[in-house]
Amino acid sequence: SIFYMNGLRLDTHFGQSFLSLRPAIALKRLVTQFPHDGWILASANRACQSWFYSQGIPTVVQGTAYDGVPLPSVDVDMFSTARHGANVLLRKGHRNLALLIENTNYAGHVKTEQGFLDGVRQFSEDAAGNVFRHNGDATALHRLVVRALEHHSPPTAFFIVNPYYYIAVAAILTESGLTVPKDVS
Repeated sequence: SIFYMNGLRLDTHFGQSFLSLRPAIALKRLVTQFPHDGWILASANRACQSWFYSQGIPTVVQGTAYDGVPLPSVDVDMFSTARHGANVLLRKGHRNLALLIENTNYAGHVKTEQGFLDGVRQFSEDAAGNVFRHNGDATALHRLVVRALEHHSPPTAFFIVNPYYYIAVAAILTESGLTVPKDVS
């Protein structure tokens, strides 16, 4: 796709080959075939970000840059956001927190998990923070939430990373006889 705005040209390119574990050949072909003054990487994995950095191509990451890949990035501070979220739940009296997060290796998800666990450790000695990873499938998410609720110390609060999963989790909690926010946050 090509868009023009304010005299600037913006091309968008997407391909699974750019997100493979070894994207060098596909990326070299891309930047050769479509020479640009700069690149914006959205949803780029570590290998893709690393390749652009190693080539010295002007690049900005839309999202979180991976640790060790010093590209400029524009994103929400996922570490601090999750740390703050854990702190808010702890201040409300919750001591068994659950982080529900997709099982990916996205830099933002890594930072979210780190921030959440840091917040639990930093702000409370008597609290537990457990990470529950899911693949985004509704059936697997259902099993995961039920398993968390059957734990000997079930969570009283869920920190749900992707808002699209909130409705599913709320339905699962209701199905389990719990109400939000009375029984669980």
